[in-house]
Amino acid sequence: MPEDNIPIPAYILIVDDNPARLMALGAVLDGMDIEIVTATSGMEALRQLLEHEFAAVLLDVNMPVMDGFETATMIRSRSISKHLPILFITAEALTNQLQIKGYGLGAVDYILSPVLPQILRAKVAAFVDLYRLRQQSVRYGNEMLKKNEEIAHQNLELSDKQAQIKLLNDSLGKKVQARTVALQETEALLRESQAIAQLGSYVLDIPTGAWKCSDMLNQLFGIDAAYERSMEGWVALIHPDDRSMMADYFRTEVLEQGKKFDKEYRIARHDNQAERWVHGLGILEFDALGQPLKMRGTIQDITGRKLLALDALQRSNQVLRLFESNADGLIVIDRAGQICAANSAAAQLFERTVEALMGAPFGNPVVAGKTTEITIQSGAGSAKYVEMRSAEIIWDNQPSILTSLRDITERKAAEEEIRKLTMAVEQSPNSIVVTDLDGNIEYVNNAFFRVTGYS
Repeated sequence: MPEDNIPIPAYILIVDDNPARLMALGAVLDGMDIEIVTATSGMEALRQLLEHEFAAVLLDVNMPVMDGFETATMIRSRSISKHLPILFITAEALTNQLQIKGYGLGAVDYILSPVLPQILRAKVAAFVDLYRLRQQSVRYGNEMLKKNEEIAHQNLELSDKQAQIKLLNDSLGKKVQARTVALQETEALLRESQAIAQLGSYVLDIPTGAWKCSDMLNQLFGIDAAYERSMEGWVALIHPDDRSMMADYFRTEVLEQGKKFDKEYRIARHDNQAERWVHGLGILEFDALGQPLKMRGTIQDITGRKLLALDALQRSNQVLRLFESNADGLIVIDRAGQICAANSAAAQLFERTVEALMGAPFGNPVVAGKTTEITIQSGAGSAKYVEMRSAEIIWDNQPSILTSLRDITERKAAEEEIRKLTMAVEQSPNSIVVTDLDGNIEYVNNAFFRVTGYS
């Protein structure tokens, strides 16, 4: 599989000496398409930094032996982690002097414990998006990814502004006017964040089917204040090819089974019928009898990401077609030395089916970048001479070896016949002379010298 189609893993390091808090923070971030690595001390965190490249670090301030500030100092002292984003987590309100100290050590934010899941997930998602966009920029270097990175930077800046607002609220908690101003600023930033992320929110009243939504969702759907915000109105916005599927999904999995709403689907904007891909999320609220009462959630425009994924899928299919149509036998060998993919030419070479080859040990040493000749046993028990060439690749997100196998059995047989003929000529008691068309001698055997006396 081409390297530019490999999903980019994102690692988040959580450092806390309290296992219960480690588990709680991991649970908050569960389901975010990230890899979570934990450490119970500063020294263990430093060791993990040598093994993984992280998108961000969630660091407890108050730890024994080496506290969060000392750990942050060590992280910043290493070139590989000099620019790693650090979010300090503390259960105690910090003085301005300690906060300034943390920012001076490279902290990008402070999060008070107990943590609000929505705030933590939003901040981590911003750093993960920024990390992945940087990796994509290295891979592709196109303008679209640069623009996405700019958007991620803006989200990060907005997150910083929200942290500043929260700090202001904490210091002026008893002043109602200051809290009111901060709330207004926060709402403005939320609207700006939703606009940048193309993310709208909604509240659905399930018994009546009526729903309310944010201005951003109005823009996403292409609707105005007069549009009927009912279940029928929502269904009308869904792309005709997806309506039946979405109606069944909402009725059976969400309302009947009580699952959270989590679905990607297409809409047709009301104002211009433009097709857009969206990702809908929603959490149910139940009444005292366990019946669904409301659903609150978000809907995000994912058209750009979806089109990139579809393009990557098309390119992956092209690679698979080239793999299958190659005249040489092609196999992919995993780290355990087992065959994890094979084309029809390889199956014909081994005289086995592709299915029979899958999972079978290859049984020959493979060195990437080298061409060697080996002997393989076919399914019928006959030996075949094969020229083998290998190269390192990534296949199904795993390091693997792509090996081409060319049948040289006939060539080896011809070489053996030539070798035997050469020996027969050399050992013949008769004088043998080979000349070109002009009569010039090109070869004589040993008997020629004995008979003629020439040397």
